[in-house]
Amino acid sequence: MAGLAAYGTTLYIGTVATGTAVANVTNISGPGMSTETIDLTAHDSASAYREMAPTFISAGELTLDLNYDPDETTHGTSAGGLIYLWENRTRQQFSLEFPDGTATTKWNFYAYVTGFEPGAPYDDKLTASATLMIDGAITWAGS
Repeated sequence: MAGLAAYGTTLYIGTVATGTAVANVTNISGPGMSTETIDLTAHDSASAYREMAPTFISAGELTLDLNYDPDETTHGTSAGGLIYLWENRTRQQFSLEFPDGTATTKWNFYAYVTGFEPGAPYDDKLTASATLMIDGAITWAGS
């Protein structure tokens, strides 16, 4: 098979086993994982090519697009909702679960909600975009 359908990918506030699935997610982007590097090139380097070394790893950010529902607990201002987590600057555990045929792959991490932006076009649905900044490492589980 050349690829897998993304349908069914779920972000949980908390763990898959004990958390709550964020409702009405239409798109998940990220996390944008990266590694910083430092330049080790010196005048006596063996060639004219730069010599690099990896340093810190960043798990990056994850962005969610939502069909926004102000009354939806996982979107709102009540305890545990995305706006609540943003406003209270709460470090929260999240789990991202990917459907991959016969098994599931889970990425578990802690993050801060660093952005929440609603959209209300006059001729379309309410939407929102939420940004999660991952704090620390991602743990991988599953296939």
